[in-house]
Amino acid sequence: MRRTISTSIQAVAMAACLLSAAVAVGQTIEFDFAGNGGTGLLPGNEVGPNTATSATSTAIGGEVGAGLVFDQQTNLLNFDFEFQGLNGGLFTAAASGIHLHLPSVAGDPFNQTGPIVFNLNSFADSAVSNINTEIANAATSGRVTGTVSFANNLDLVDDLINGELYLNIHSGSFNGGELRGSLTATAVPEPSTGMLVGLTLAGLATRRRRS
Repeated sequence: MRRTISTSIQAVAMAACLLSAAVAVGQTIEFDFAGNGGTGLLPGNEVGPNTATSATSTAIGGEVGAGLVFDQQTNLLNFDFEFQGLNGGLFTAAASGIHLHLPSVAGDPFNQTGPIVFNLNSFADSAVSNINTEIANAATSGRVTGTVSFANNLDLVDDLINGELYLNIHSGSFNGGELRGSLTATAVPEPSTGMLVGLTLAGLATRRRRS
């Protein structure tokens, strides 16, 4: 009896370790900016009225430093990117001009537009913590570093992981957007439910055979 109880406890402990290891593997997800014009924050990535194309703008931007990383345990998106060459500078009437948007139509994020969900250059957005000072309106370049908390917007987490959210930088010459990039996961390492169950059963079976 004692051996049976001991074996069961060891099996549960082993299964817990396996589960913990599997979850840890999928804790963070890295993203790149991407769109129709290519990888990065590019004028060719934007769509819609009064937006820039590669033929009308030479502005450019993209991830720097730590880049774009989402932590699935804390529900924090860490961002670090820069831009330069905005025509007319950062748009003054767009509530700071640097936003994350969610397309109104799901499934085709490169070719859809939608409302602002987070303002990355305004300290008025309580979900955003911007490490740098707020970039002034009419600035033609800048670096934006900080975090976005999805804790009060958990319904947007799936949209983020599925590549639906996009970043748009509005400028004086292109108030519809001069630089854009969809947040596209480079890899989604989250283990499936089947994998977790399989690891658990494997641990239990191993211990039963030994007993």
